[in-house]
Amino acid sequence: MPDGGYACGIHSKRFSEECLTGRMTAVLLEFGYSTEDPRIWNAFEWLLENQLEDGGWNCRHGPKVHHSSIYSTYMALWAFSKIRSQQANASVRRAVRRGVEFMLAHRLFKSHTTNEIIRADWLRFSFPPNVGYDALQGLKLMIDLGVCRDKRLRDALDLVESKKLPDGRWALDTVPSPKNDKTGALTIELESKGQPSKWVTLNSLIVLSRTGRM
Repeated sequence: MPDGGYACGIHSKRFSEECLTGRMTAVLLEFGYSTEDPRIWNAFEWLLENQLEDGGWNCRHGPKVHHSSIYSTYMALWAFSKIRSQQANASVRRAVRRGVEFMLAHRLFKSHTTNEIIRADWLRFSFPPNVGYDALQGLKLMIDLGVCRDKRLRDALDLVESKKLPDGRWALDTVPSPKNDKTGALTIELESKGQPSKWVTLNSLIVLSRTGRM
């Protein structure tokens, strides 16, 4: 989009979205694009400009939107996690610190005021990651950003430990599925739902190891 971010359409009334901008930027970098590409860096600049006062991001726009979304914040931070440390300027480092603090204040999946679970599906681990969001993905992102020992990770880590199967593996709880909005989205099923998953097991072992739980 002309403003530097990414949107779902090309209609003149469309506006860039935090979720899509974060996700697209992360994927483009993963597939070999460089942060020196102006189209990539412009997306980062757009995310920096649209970070909310509470430290996160939200795809909902308007003067009444003041509180960030965990999902939107996750997607933005996922993009920032792809910037090499030597390429991260002061503005990027500050934005990441604020975004991480927002995620930690919510224990990655809970209300910061009531401590209630925000969405039940965030407790179900899926693969491929980053199509939706779950607590394991949130933990993996925190690890990638260097946050390994913060006590506010405990709730999510306890959840991971509670899902460990007797044989030491973890199951695939769910797979990305089509929505009921006739968008034509496809189910992505690389492993069998309800069965031990090598990918969920790998990510679970990574976060438990890096946080000192093993």
